[in-house]
Amino acid sequence: MCEDIDKKLYSDFLAGDMKAFEELVIKYRKSISDFINKIVNDYSIAEDLTQDVFLYILVNKDVYNPKYKLKTFLFIIARSRSLNYIKKHKREISIQNYENDLTDTVDYMDKLNNKEKLKKITSIVKSLKPDYQTAIYLADFEKFSTKDISKILDKTEIQTKALIYNARKKLRALLKKEGISYDE
Repeated sequence: MCEDIDKKLYSDFLAGDMKAFEELVIKYRKSISDFINKIVNDYSIAEDLTQDVFLYILVNKDVYNPKYKLKTFLFIIARSRSLNYIKKHKREISIQNYENDLTDTVDYMDKLNNKEKLKKITSIVKSLKPDYQTAIYLADFEKFSTKDISKILDKTEIQTKALIYNARKKLRALLKKEGISYDE
């Protein structure tokens, strides 16, 4: 249903309805900005890159193929812009600061009944290698499908499934070592 609404809004945008474009920006700005922030680790830069993502869409209207999910397409552009920024500024890729995501996720808050556990999990997630952090973030926090994650990460679905499996296995083992259970 959400996909149909996105396709309708995008179609209206292509027909010249800037209100439809504004609705798409409002709908996806925060999640894209949060995703970019996980990569560049600077919210101010994430905001600039988020604007760049939407500017790219505004200028290159016809690039989007409506047979794909718009959210996936936007995250692909966001990842590309983020990696280009990092490459240009020679910064290390790292998904960090999961504390806010964990705090906002009701499922995790039920399991994490105190701030100390939250800090432990945040620390453990940060200790994972960047590919594992990204896989867990996209699968467990953004709830992307394996197919969509593979597009975002530019990997095959088999590689993506293996990456998610290995990331969760490693996270589960580290959490178990700390006495914390993990159910994705």
